[in-house]
Amino acid sequence: MTNTTIHAIRATKTIIKSALFLGTITLITASCDKTEEVIEPQKAIAVEALASKGTETLMSLSATVKAVPTSYNYTVSNAAGFVAALAKVKAGEAIFLSANGVFDFTNYATIKIPANVTIYSSRNRIYSGTSRSAGAKIITNNKNIHPLFKIMGPNVRISGIRILGPDTAANIALMKQLIPAGTQWKYAYSRAIESSYDYLEVDNCEIAGWSHAGIYLTGGKNAAIHDNNFHHIQRYGTGYGVCLNGGTALVTRNTFDWMRHAIAGTGIVGEEYESSYNTLGNHFIAEPFDMHGGKDRKDGTNIAGSYVYIHHNTSYFTGFRTVLINGVPVNGVKVTNNSFIQKTEFEAIRLDAATTNKTVTGNVYSIPVKSLVVALISY
Repeated sequence: MTNTTIHAIRATKTIIKSALFLGTITLITASCDKTEEVIEPQKAIAVEALASKGTETLMSLSATVKAVPTSYNYTVSNAAGFVAALAKVKAGEAIFLSANGVFDFTNYATIKIPANVTIYSSRNRIYSGTSRSAGAKIITNNKNIHPLFKIMGPNVRISGIRILGPDTAANIALMKQLIPAGTQWKYAYSRAIESSYDYLEVDNCEIAGWSHAGIYLTGGKNAAIHDNNFHHIQRYGTGYGVCLNGGTALVTRNTFDWMRHAIAGTGIVGEEYESSYNTLGNHFIAEPFDMHGGKDRKDGTNIAGSYVYIHHNTSYFTGFRTVLINGVPVNGVKVTNNSFIQKTEFEAIRLDAATTNKTVTGNVYSIPVKSLVVALISY
């Protein structure tokens, strides 16, 4: 087994050596009630290929991108079997979710994942000819599960799985009624994965249909979120692919579409994220890359986290700005070498006027229009 290490050194050179085809994307979604505002996707199902491996030299974060496991201690094919395996698994062991398995957690409470455990399936593996596995399918109809998976210690990896939630709706009209009254959290909401521990790795997964967040980080250092496809996480007022409320994360080589924010942070001191080599579609209802400031938290400061580094991303989002840093990061902000469909820096990037420690350079504007679209089916 080999590892590709992402080193924490101050440089920007990057080498990408191979590609991962993300294939056809499907989402399982529950039926909608009359209050939901459902945005329908286009019919096509092609998704562009993304780089999947390589050695990157980064500014501030350190993470290890590990090889896909080739052995496991448990193999399971349904929700009950998975829960039973979690009760037995030891540190350093792996649980394999059957490629054809459907894991329905509708009637389960939050599932706790122990420290130093790998949970994986076979998404995108080639088994015969050019046929690729879709990977195990995890579903729930519970719109008030937050989270479905709670990480209970460091060094957890979740890899090669479809994690499909119950709520794809933007719900704009309803949320605009609830948010001013402060009652939005009384309405059912869902998130897939929550962690406050170091070295969480989530890779090669399809994460879709969660009204609050796909991945919610409440602390912990050096999370590595890479080579995933996030889509239909778009509730008005929340709708985060990756949301930080503390901690640090590298978010690289993912696709995001049909979202509110792709990546966002609450902006507290110590919070950092690096976004690199991600691809953004054209279906967002807010800025894809966001960091909240003191104005949002109403804490009397203008702090927007400790550090933000956004580089080598490609954005096909035409709606408004791609980058919004709504305050001043303590240790600065860099927005470099990205490709934007917007025509100018002013149209693509907004930094707080008080920001002095900033680097905005090497970005390309007015790239050709390209659609990243996914198929949305029902169950």
